[in-house]
Amino acid sequence: MPATLLFALAWLLSFELMMKSYTPRSHSKTYQAVLYMTLLMSLILMFLMLGAAAALIACSIRRAWAFRAANRGLLGLDAAAALLAAIGSRFS
Repeated sequence: MPATLLFALAWLLSFELMMKSYTPRSHSKTYQAVLYMTLLMSLILMFLMLGAAAALIACSIRRAWAFRAANRGLLGLDAAAALLAAIGSRFS
């Protein structure tokens, strides 16, 4: 997750530089929308790729820390907190 957020931050910091490459052939708002959609799709892909890499590492290591009973309980609490945060942001 932190790597995905750093990727988004780097992309947003370079947004002004990308806007300098704008040519008047297309509408400025359309160009901005395309840039934001590119960011969104890149973030989704980055999150999925890093998640898959973490899952591969966790499954390939014998007695991985995530599969121990005590750690499964901690991960369950994190998942519940993330679910409550998602539900709360939906209604605000």
